Amino acid sequence: FVNQVNYIFDNNGNVIVKNILHYENLSDEFHSLMKKYGLSDLELPNKQSGGVYTDTNSLEKKMTYRELDEESIRIINNFAKPDFERLGYTMVEKKFAEDYSLEATVSNLH
Repeated sequence: FVNQVNYIFDNNGNVIVKNILHYENLSDEFHSLMKKYGLSDLELPNKQSGGVYTDTNSLEKKMTYRELDEESIRIINNFAKPDFERLGYTMVEKKFAEDYSLEATVSNLH
C-alpha cells in the first residue's frame, strides 16, 4: 500500500498533480472536473449500484468505519498519518464520535 500523499506531493513537498478529488465527494467533484474539461457526458456509477456502497439492509452487510476496533484504528493511524496530516483528515483515537466527519479540512493544496 502507498499513502495518498505520495501520489500528490514530490519529495520537496510540491503538489505534482493538477486535480485532487476527495472520495467523500467523488461524484460531485468528478462531475465538476469533467465539466471543466468539456466532458460533461462522462459520469461515475452511483455508489449504491457501483459496488462501493455498504448496504445496511443486505444479508451480506459489510463492516463500516464506525465498527473498527481500537487496534484497527491504531494500525490505520500509524500507516496513514501522513495522509491525515497533509490532506486535513481527523485521526480518531479509540472510537468514532457520533459527530465525526469524513470530510477533509483542506480543500485546496495548491
